[in-house]
Amino acid sequence: GESRKKRQQVIYELLEAEGKIKKSIKSNYAKSRAWPTHKKRETAKTFKDWFYQKFNLPIPTKLEVIKNTIRDGVKEKLWVYNNGKKVFVHNEKISNVALTDNEELILLDEAKNLDLVNSDGEKCSKCKNWPCECEELPICPKCKSTPCKCKDKLCPKCKKWPCECKKPG
Repeated sequence: GESRKKRQQVIYELLEAEGKIKKSIKSNYAKSRAWPTHKKRETAKTFKDWFYQKFNLPIPTKLEVIKNTIRDGVKEKLWVYNNGKKVFVHNEKISNVALTDNEELILLDEAKNLDLVNSDGEKCSKCKNWPCECEELPICPKCKSTPCKCKDKLCPKCKKWPCECKKPG
């Protein structure tokens, strides 16, 4: 009873003194230290489990720390958060993060490849969806037509379609 609580407290204090227990974990740190390089997407549950399975990672003081790390990673455009109903991107507020197998984190490049977001990692500014569900098709800033007629080859500099290219020439 009481002696067990004291032992737990001593262990907690030792881990805290060693910097092993954290009240916040930066998303860049989580991506570089926890995320396996070959993975392009992972469930929120597995992401959480990494912090309790890998000895080189800090131990979060509570689950909210991991949820905040997920939110921050979305804000910083490291990944998108898919709760099964909606894909959240950097400029959308995520009120409830669940750490189950039903939610997943998808690295931003993979989200682009899956056409969950546009080439800038965003959704349509008008309808807030991607692919865009607006009735109006956007006008291409380069060829000024709808739909774009200049998508014949990628820009050699930025590897985007000419209408998305931000580099002149």
